[in-house]
Amino acid sequence: MPSDEEMRARAARAAPRGEPAIAALPVTSTRATGAPSGSVGARRWHEIDVLLNAGSGGRDEEQARQALVELLHARDPRANVHLVRGAELAGLARDVASGGGLVVAAGGDGTVATVASALLGTGSTLGVVPLGTFNYFARDLGIPSELDAAVAVLFEGEVVPTAAGEVNGRIFLNNASVGIYPTVLREREKAYERLGLRSRVLAYVVTLIATLRRWRSLRLFLTIDGRQLVRRTELLFVACNRYQIEALELKGIGCLESGRFSIYLTPGAGRLALLKLSLKALLGGLRDAEELDVLCGREVVVHIRQRRVPVGADGEVVVTDTPLRFRLLPDALQVVAPARA
Repeated sequence: MPSDEEMRARAARAAPRGEPAIAALPVTSTRATGAPSGSVGARRWHEIDVLLNAGSGGRDEEQARQALVELLHARDPRANVHLVRGAELAGLARDVASGGGLVVAAGGDGTVATVASALLGTGSTLGVVPLGTFNYFARDLGIPSELDAAVAVLFEGEVVPTAAGEVNGRIFLNNASVGIYPTVLREREKAYERLGLRSRVLAYVVTLIATLRRWRSLRLFLTIDGRQLVRRTELLFVACNRYQIEALELKGIGCLESGRFSIYLTPGAGRLALLKLSLKALLGGLRDAEELDVLCGREVVVHIRQRRVPVGADGEVVVTDTPLRFRLLPDALQVVAPARA
């Protein structure tokens, strides 16, 4: 356990991180008295850094920051709240992860995945304050969407080991995909900017129609846990989040329960079949979708003729070299979740 002097020194080093004008709360000489990892009850972390994504949830930035500051200050006045934007997030997450304390991702699933990537192997614990649209990772762990309740979990919850997925070194907590879905994600953001669409459903439909007009299927050479197969498909979707699979009414829960990915492939049946599948997902789920093939696997290697392809990971799109290597990392993260009864 660090001494008071060590905590003051750490706080002094932390002060200029992120946005200097939004530095965090004052530091006291209170000694950390946290319970051992995994226990339930009031907890005091020796370091708390909250990374608030300025773009999450469409909230007023200063109002959201102030609300977080007040709630955290009531629990522990040493907490630091950093308001971050875009590319700043990954770098700041790496900086604060070295402290071995609690690092809180306040934002959507993409924000949480970026922070989680920085925490791997550091000994730091991940906390989540869900401020995004879907918040699948938080929901899967039972973390409430109300701000005060989510903050309470950070101090009253328990630390649980949690699996993560990885594709070419990038962590994902819900899903990663190649094919038409990353393209839809990109085009949807363009639709928001170009058309100013407030309705996500309308934006999705406009984007889907525009994408289907010019989309061609991919020829994938797959190795799944040593088994090789070749598929022509419009979409490869690799999932590791039970809540999301249940929300979409997808088959494949058994894969996750056996410690493997749920892997989904469309059968390359053309634009009409893909449109039908997309409308099913939009209107009522995919419980009876015969158009999807479901496979299980812990490691997936994907060879594609293209040297670089866009990959969607938890709602974010990055261009990645091929081949693509998906790995399931069991117990990769230590995450604060609500205490079990």
